[in-house]
Amino acid sequence: MNQKQEKNKQTDIREDGLNWLLAFIFKTVYPPWKLHEGEIPETVLAQLDRGGDWPQGTARRAMERLNRDRELVEQLEEHFAARDIALGDEAQA
Repeated sequence: MNQKQEKNKQTDIREDGLNWLLAFIFKTVYPPWKLHEGEIPETVLAQLDRGGDWPQGTARRAMERLNRDRELVEQLEEHFAARDIALGDEAQA
Protein backbone atom coordinates (compact mmCIF):
# COMPACT_ATOMS: atom_id res chain seq x y z
CA MET A 1 0.00 0.00 0.00
CA ASN A 2 1.46 3.36 -0.96
CA GLN A 3 1.44 6.45 1.28
CA LYS A 4 -1.59 8.00 -0.39
CA GLN A 5 -3.67 4.82 0.08
CA GLU A 6 -2.54 4.57 3.72
CA LYS A 7 -3.51 8.20 4.37
CA ASN A 8 -6.94 7.67 2.75
CA LYS A 9 -7.48 4.57 4.89
CA GLN A 10 -6.63 6.52 8.07
CA THR A 11 -9.01 9.31 7.04
CA ASP A 12 -11.80 6.77 6.43
CA ILE A 13 -11.25 5.24 9.88
CA ARG A 14 -11.35 8.66 11.56
CA GLU A 15 -14.52 9.62 9.68
CA ASP A 16 -16.16 6.31 10.60
CA GLY A 17 -15.25 6.89 14.25
CA LEU A 18 -16.64 10.41 14.21
CA ASN A 19 -19.83 9.28 12.48
CA TRP A 20 -20.25 6.51 15.06
CA LEU A 21 -19.74 8.96 17.94
CA LEU A 22 -22.24 11.47 16.58
CA ALA A 23 -24.80 8.71 15.95
CA PHE A 24 -24.28 7.45 19.51
CA ILE A 25 -24.83 10.93 20.96
CA PHE A 26 -28.03 11.52 19.00
CA LYS A 27 -29.36 8.00 19.72
CA THR A 28 -28.75 8.63 23.43
CA VAL A 29 -30.33 12.11 23.52
CA TYR A 30 -33.33 11.30 21.30
CA PRO A 31 -35.42 9.27 23.83
CA PRO A 32 -35.39 11.97 26.56
CA TRP A 33 -35.82 14.64 23.87
CA LYS A 34 -38.97 12.89 22.68
CA LEU A 35 -40.21 12.24 26.22
CA HIS A 36 -39.81 15.90 27.19
CA GLU A 37 -41.14 17.18 23.86
CA GLY A 38 -37.94 18.92 22.83
CA GLU A 39 -37.09 20.61 26.15
CA ILE A 40 -34.93 18.28 28.23
CA PRO A 41 -34.57 19.49 31.86
CA GLU A 42 -31.12 20.73 32.95
CA THR A 43 -30.68 17.84 35.39
CA VAL A 44 -31.28 15.29 32.63
CA LEU A 45 -28.93 17.11 30.26
CA ALA A 46 -26.21 17.00 32.92
CA GLN A 47 -26.86 13.28 33.50
CA LEU A 48 -26.57 12.61 29.77
CA ASP A 49 -23.25 14.46 29.60
CA ARG A 50 -21.86 12.59 32.60
CA GLY A 51 -23.26 9.22 31.53
CA GLY A 52 -21.88 9.57 28.02
CA ASP A 53 -18.55 10.92 29.33
CA TRP A 54 -19.00 13.86 26.95
CA PRO A 55 -17.81 17.43 27.34
CA GLN A 56 -20.29 19.54 29.29
CA GLY A 57 -22.95 20.95 26.98
CA THR A 58 -22.85 18.15 24.39
CA ALA A 59 -26.34 16.91 25.25
CA ARG A 60 -27.71 20.47 25.10
CA ARG A 61 -26.21 20.98 21.62
CA ALA A 62 -27.69 17.66 20.48
CA MET A 63 -31.10 18.71 21.85
CA GLU A 64 -30.86 22.05 20.03
CA ARG A 65 -29.95 20.27 16.79
CA LEU A 66 -32.92 17.92 17.16
CA ASN A 67 -35.18 20.93 17.68
CA ARG A 68 -34.18 22.42 14.33
CA ASP A 69 -33.40 19.39 12.13
CA ARG A 70 -36.59 17.54 11.16
CA GLU A 71 -34.69 15.20 8.81
CA LEU A 72 -32.44 14.02 11.67
CA VAL A 73 -35.50 13.43 13.85
CA GLU A 74 -37.11 11.37 11.09
CA GLN A 75 -33.96 9.26 10.76
CA LEU A 76 -33.94 8.62 14.50
CA GLU A 77 -37.66 7.76 14.47
CA GLU A 78 -36.98 5.21 11.73
CA HIS A 79 -34.04 3.78 13.67
CA PHE A 80 -36.03 3.33 16.87
CA ALA A 81 -39.08 1.97 15.02
CA ALA A 82 -36.90 -0.64 13.29
CA ARG A 83 -35.23 -1.49 16.61
CA ASP A 84 -38.59 -1.88 18.34
CA ILE A 85 -39.82 -4.16 15.55
CA ALA A 86 -36.67 -6.28 15.83
CA LEU A 87 -36.98 -6.48 19.60
CA GLY A 88 -40.64 -7.44 19.25
CA ASP A 89 -39.70 -10.23 16.85
CA GLU A 90 -37.09 -11.53 19.29
CA ALA A 91 -39.57 -11.52 22.18
CA GLN A 92 -42.08 -13.53 20.14
CA ALA A 93 -39.47 -16.14 19.13
